[in-house]
Parts: sequence; structure tokens; C-alpha cells
Amino acid sequence: MQAKQNIIQCIQWQWQWQWQWQGYPHYHRQRLNLLIHIVSVPTFLCGHLVILLGLLQLQTGSIVLGVLICLLAFAAQGLGHKHEPLPSI
Repeated sequence: MQAKQNIIQCIQWQWQWQWQWQGYPHYHRQRLNLLIHIVSVPTFLCGHLVILLGLLQLQTGSIVLGVLICLLAFAAQGLGHKHEPLPSI
């Protein structure tokens, strides 16, 4: 039973990756949007690391800072998508 669930999960992940990459060229045509993503995606990931470290060290300030970093990076991506001729979902 576990093997069947693992196979289903792999198929779902594969479908999600394909879906993501199929739409990528359509929703990321503007250079400004690509530049924003080049900066904001790593920033978003760093925000998650700050949250994780804050949780591990029980530091509320770090957790709040990490959440703010993630929100700002996410908002920047949203602003970049507003300039696209075909906005993403």
C-alpha cells in the first residue's frame, strides 16, 4: 500500500513540475519581471531559512523578520507580474 502511495505522489510532483514549466515562458516575458524574480526568489528562500532558524533558537524577532522578508519578496513578484502582457494565475 505504501509503494502505491509513493508512486501517486511522484506522479503528482511530476505533473506539478510540468505544469509550472509549461507556463513559465508565457508568464515571464518582461525583463523587469525576470530581474525581480532573480532577486526575489532567493530572498524568499532566505526568509524561510530565517524563520527556521528563529524557530530552532526560539527567537520571536527572527521569526517575524523571516515572515516579513517572505512577504516582501512575494509582493515584489506580484508587482513584477503586473507588468506582464499575460498575467499569471
